[in-house]
This record gives sequence, structure tokens and C-alpha cells, in this order.
Amino acid sequence: MIAEERSSLELINARFAQFKQKKEELRKKRRIHRSILAALSLGFLCTLALWFYAPRWVDSHGVAGAAGSAKRASITGQYRGILSPKEVEEWNDTLVQSGKIYVKLKTEIQVTGGTKAYIRLINPPYCAYDSKCTIADKDTGAVLYQSGTVEPGTVVEYAGLNQNTPYGKTPVCVTLQYCPHGKERVIKTKEIAAVLVTPK
Repeated sequence: MIAEERSSLELINARFAQFKQKKEELRKKRRIHRSILAALSLGFLCTLALWFYAPRWVDSHGVAGAAGSAKRASITGQYRGILSPKEVEEWNDTLVQSGKIYVKLKTEIQVTGGTKAYIRLINPPYCAYDSKCTIADKDTGAVLYQSGTVEPGTVVEYAGLNQNTPYGKTPVCVTLQYCPHGKERVIKTKEIAAVLVTPK
């Protein structure tokens, strides 16, 4: 009789231990599921925050900030008359690429009135850098024109030359310097051969 009671008690204890073990395993699984769900939720929130805030951070902190702001700005009326339809499309749709420069400049520059040069210098909004332009006589080295800072999203249509140009074609060297937006440090220089064309 006593043996039977012990056997029943051991069976009860064994079943209780199994139940306790299963309950603990279930708790562990629930904790794991909660951890996975929390990690997925955190990842989703981080991705959403990155998608929402990253463009704004680049505009305010990166070298492409000015370009990013100009890109989203509408093209003013004065520029619409200068840009071609393709350039208008690029102006609106091309993304800023840090580290790249863009050159848009006429190499056969028409001069009227002796000093008014139609250079059509464009620093598009997808360029990440400010630029400066210098035009010098190729033979004498005399500086005929020097621009101020040309920010991304800016067009300089005409340049006022320092002196009258002779009739015919005058070979010139156009020097473009590129600086991070708002800085004076030149990171790249590009020279372009061009001619000033002055009709009689």
C-alpha cells in the first residue's frame, strides 16, 4: 500500500515537473518572440526616421546642402528663358552627387558693345560646389573678367569685360574654380579654351 502511494506521488511529482518545464519553455519562447518583435519594430522605426530625416540633414550639414535646396526651388522666370527644355528637366530631376563638378559654359563667346560677353555660365543645382570664373587673354594673360561666387542653381548669362575686345576672334583661357559651399578653399580647378567673338 505504501509502495503504491509512493509510486502515485512520484508520478504526480514527475508530471508537475514536466508541466513546470513546459511552462518555462513557453515563457522562454514568448520572451524570444517579444525580443524579435521589438527588434523588427525598432528596425522599422529607424528605417522610417532615416528615410524622413536624411535628406534634411544633408541639406543643412553636407557640402551638397546649397545644391539640394536649389534643386527643390522653382526655376525663376529669368532662368527659364536661358535654359533649354532638356536643361530644365535636368535642373529639376537630377540628384546632387557629392564630389562631382559640372561645367556648362559657352566656348565661343559672343561680345557686343566691345565689353558685353554672352558667357552663359551655369552652375546647376545638382552640382555640390560653388564656382568662380576667370577669363584671361590667352596671349597676354590679362584678366578680362572675374566673377563672384556662383552658387549651385545659378546662371550668369552675361559678363562685363574689363576692356574692349578687338574685332574678330580673341583666344582666351577660362578658369573655373570649385569650392565647398560657403567656403573659400579651392578643391578643384578646370581650364577651358574659348574664344571671344567680336563682330564689326
